[in-house]
Amino acid sequence: MAVITVDDTGDYHKFISGGNLTYTEMKTFFQKFKGNELTRHLKTEDPFAENNVGPLYKWIGSLFHQRVKESKEDILVLFFASWDIHYKEILKYFPILADKLRIMNPNVKLVTVDATLNDVTGVPIESYPVIYFIRADKKSSPIRYMLKLKGEKAIAKFIKKNTSFPWKDIATEERLADRDEVDDDEDEVARDEL
Repeated sequence: MAVITVDDTGDYHKFISGGNLTYTEMKTFFQKFKGNELTRHLKTEDPFAENNVGPLYKWIGSLFHQRVKESKEDILVLFFASWDIHYKEILKYFPILADKLRIMNPNVKLVTVDATLNDVTGVPIESYPVIYFIRADKKSSPIRYMLKLKGEKAIAKFIKKNTSFPWKDIATEERLADRDEVDDDEDEVARDEL
């Protein structure tokens, strides 16, 4: 058995060949490839590896496009390699950002995909980690996040700039909550004085 990988305009296609790779078989293979008659091979984790309970989701390669298609939210996807040191840095604040997004924009889903265990088509992954933002209204045009800007605030700013949904400033929300608590205290004092 052999795995044949074809680079078709930056998107890698993997196929399994059952026999020896003779000239005739390769010729037949490329004719079938051009005729779109072959089934692509995608490396993927077991479906039980998925975690679809937020705020931080884990998706697998074979179900990635189905999940994107079904989602009504914007999606920020972190493609990673578990051994990568940069991923380990991002992992420190990614769950915190996922929690804060529930307030700032509950219509954004944060997703992780282990790219060493899962192939995903249509999204170029040339190095680890890589982050893409997929708008709910433009699913075929993922926006790449450049990792020069690091930290939870930089990623939140990127999401805010690209989201297709309204955004709440978490600092403003916290100030409003603090003000409401002060107002409640003043009401209690005023009732006590009566």
